[in-house]
Amino acid sequence: MSRRSLLIVRTAVCVLTVLFVYWCGHWASAADGPPSKKSKSGNDAAASASDQTAPGYGRWGQGRGRRWRGGRGAGQGRGGPWRGGRGPDAQFEADRALFHFLLDNRESIRRKVTKQKNGVETLTESDAPKVAKQLQTHVASMVKRIEQGQPIRMRDPLFAEIFRNADKIDMKVENTDAGVRVVETSDDPYVAKLIQAHAKVVSRFIKNGYPEAQANHKAPKR
Repeated sequence: MSRRSLLIVRTAVCVLTVLFVYWCGHWASAADGPPSKKSKSGNDAAASASDQTAPGYGRWGQGRGRRWRGGRGAGQGRGGPWRGGRGPDAQFEADRALFHFLLDNRESIRRKVTKQKNGVETLTESDAPKVAKQLQTHVASMVKRIEQGQPIRMRDPLFAEIFRNADKIDMKVENTDAGVRVVETSDDPYVAKLIQAHAKVVSRFIKNGYPEAQANHKAPKR
């Protein structure tokens, strides 16, 4: 082979190598999927804020991270903010939609919190029949999550502590004509403080709406 022919072959090999590297890089980037779009609506913004985890934790469906107890998340990557690191459970979407409904109708809700030595008694009601019914449904769903260990809002330190101590919480629920009465107690003094702090935050949800739902809340000291 002449020197000129050898030079042409080497040049062709270099060009093909560059094209191959570019092709591999292009498809590797495409496999990660398009960047997420930011929502402009208040409700969607609150949903996004309530879905994400605190710094140092994985986000459901994206990347890797530490979570409640590790495990696989739904979608791409590992970790997730909702159910034991396995992504949201089947009831999650309904619970979130109901929570947003109550935030949207918070002006029609009244709430009374009576502090007890080992917890609280709360009375949450509305003169709007649909809102009253949804209050009852929401409380029933949250009681089920406590009893079955299906955590939500794990990016919020207070809620994370509530679910970590769920087995120490006793809840008695009574539906009223306009809403629901709940007696929530614990024999553990620290858990009783968690219950009282949680009751205050729920009242702030009703008072402040979505901005409060987007915020994190400190757990009380032991």
